Amino acid sequence: MTTVVVTMDSATKTAFTVPANRIAKIKTIQVLNGSASDVIITIQDAFIPSPTINNSSPSEVTIDKKVIKVLAGDDVSLDNQDIEILGACLVTSTVKDANIKVTISFELTY
Repeated sequence: MTTVVVTMDSATKTAFTVPANRIAKIKTIQVLNGSASDVIITIQDAFIPSPTINNSSPSEVTIDKKVIKVLAGDDVSLDNQDIEILGACLVTSTVKDANIKVTISFELTY
């Protein structure tokens, strides 16, 4: 299992990118909110769908996969998740603060 830590000092960060022909499955998410404000963290999947007969050049799609509200000074751990990511795993935050850390553990599958 691979683990990445994202510091939310900007509104959107890329946690990881899934290699072609693979799928990432997020197993755990931990949010440590060391800021003075409540925060909403959103885990998103940004990917380009496969071309079809009706759309030979599809545009990138971004889908919200998980939304987590964390109170100021609190932390939240979500275990036993099974969130599939097909492209780039984006983490967005309603508060930009280096004291907000998001830890994501995931596995790559085929």
